[in-house]
Amino acid sequence: MPELAPPIKLLFGEEDFLLEARLAELLETVVPESARDFNQDVFLAEEVQPEAVFRLASSYPVLCDQRLVVLKGMERASAALLRDLEKYSRAPSPSTCLVLCCAKPDKRKSLWKKLVKAPGSEEFSRPSVHELPEWMSRRLAGEGIELPREIARSLAMHLEGAGLRQVSGEMEKLSLLVQSDGRNKVEDEDLATVLGMPANYSVWNLIDAVFARDARVACGILKELLQLPSMEFMLTGAMARSFGRAWLASQFGSNRAEMTRALGLRGDWQAGNLLKQIRGWQPASLSRASRMIRDTDMDLKGGGALPAKVRLSQLVVELCRC
Repeated sequence: MPELAPPIKLLFGEEDFLLEARLAELLETVVPESARDFNQDVFLAEEVQPEAVFRLASSYPVLCDQRLVVLKGMERASAALLRDLEKYSRAPSPSTCLVLCCAKPDKRKSLWKKLVKAPGSEEFSRPSVHELPEWMSRRLAGEGIELPREIARSLAMHLEGAGLRQVSGEMEKLSLLVQSDGRNKVEDEDLATVLGMPANYSVWNLIDAVFARDARVACGILKELLQLPSMEFMLTGAMARSFGRAWLASQFGSNRAEMTRALGLRGDWQAGNLLKQIRGWQPASLSRASRMIRDTDMDLKGGGALPAKVRLSQLVVELCRC
């Protein structure tokens, strides 16, 4: 007899792309295809009658071992539905898998606290900008395409804050572009085509040029990046994170192992890159640079007197002199 799914399974989190993929997997595996017409039901929480759901969940499956009942959009569930769910959760039917999909459960309430901690609970969080390169690399590797580390980092910076649905769309574009040329590796030119930016001009290139105090190169990259929409705040955010982390790294001197552990870096190569960036920078200079970036960000958000492009160009030059 196959192992049954948990009687109640909560799928929650802001990353709906991953949540829906997991739900699709459950819809394909819990109930055999031949028995789905009688044993698999999907409802929207804001539309369903509570008594209908739990009457169905409490009934025995037909010609299979387990019934699957799905409630989507539980963040919009009525008080009556939640009340009946509370009662049902005390003694759920083992022959039913009740799947609850919720973007953001209210963990202040005892019902959600219990469900979040239950064995069947799965959370789907949005990957951070540091986790995104690995996710994208795995996504393309599944199609036999290599995504070089530096290109993945650049793309992650441009897609920071985006949901995985959007990120996956960009991966599809890259895949089509690479495969159309009969290749199996993403090149700089592919990234430029997808993002609509010149090759070798990325946020990371800009930050590297600033750390190298190369004002001419940095200003040239900045000029190209500002051709893209809504880049201003992305740039100040990326620079703030980079200089903030650089200041923390400077506190460890040349102790690479301790720095790697304290900053949560991914391996010796990342520590090496960071040490290379801050070579020639004193902690006081890094701290002053961070304040300058913060002040510029506040100017941009507060509608300062200077246009954004002029203010950012001024910042880059000042950082290179720092």
